[in-house]
Amino acid sequence: VSTQSTGKQWYQRRVRGSSGINAEYGESSFFDMIWPILLLFPLVAKADVTVSVRTEGGGVWTGTKDNITISIHGSVNYILQFHLGDNFPSGTTVSMTHETDVHIGKIRCIDVETDGEDFWWPRWFSVRFGDDSPVYFYNNHNQKLSTSDVGAVQSMWMCIQGQNTCTIEAETATARGAGTDNLLLMTSIYGVTGATVTGIWDNDGVDDFVRGKVSTFEFSNMRGIGGVRCLGLRAIRGGDAWLFSKITVTCNGRSKTFENDDDTWMSYDLERDTWAVNYLKIC
Repeated sequence: VSTQSTGKQWYQRRVRGSSGINAEYGESSFFDMIWPILLLFPLVAKADVTVSVRTEGGGVWTGTKDNITISIHGSVNYILQFHLGDNFPSGTTVSMTHETDVHIGKIRCIDVETDGEDFWWPRWFSVRFGDDSPVYFYNNHNQKLSTSDVGAVQSMWMCIQGQNTCTIEAETATARGAGTDNLLLMTSIYGVTGATVTGIWDNDGVDDFVRGKVSTFEFSNMRGIGGVRCLGLRAIRGGDAWLFSKITVTCNGRSKTFENDDDTWMSYDLERDTWAVNYLKIC
């Protein structure tokens, strides 16, 4: 399904702008003559669009079997819309490929909608046309989809932040209990010319945040921010505390290291971990 005009409508608009053709043939008779020929030469070659989505894990309520629809918005104002699927298990990445002849230009935004009450928490989406590099959209507002759940929305709108890549290198401290495997973190990176927000720090199939080890996370399609100045780190879910010794942030080749000089612990559950914080800004 697409809002792009059909090839015939496009050519009709072109003909209307040619007074000579209209005067000689008339609009309808002109198309009676050339339309069979035009059918042999498609305006836009067909291409595959692949959409991948990572559903949040660690909970039975994060996946869904409701119908999910995606609309992809491009730089030439056309919209490509199709049924994304109806089976997104917790903690998994699911990919779908759709053939289309719709040309939308550069990928700008996506609109994702559910038709059911089942609670769904997507972590990120990626969209790729043909052999192009995928474009990533991170659910950095932690929105959940549902038609009825409190705090959830029926549709979510996300746009790319930019074309830069940011890398996070987080070194876990060596103190007893410093590591964790039950804490979700994300960060705002503040720079000279602006700020950008990462997705969740997590590598699938990797044991991150091990005591005394460095965990590396890479995020594409980040906003250009100039030189890195500050880091806003927040815990968004989990039942464990984490202590880091330092974090190095690199965006578009510019790096800055932040030392945890005060030995500040991060935790989502502040009622249990009363000595920790769920948000920390360091510069």
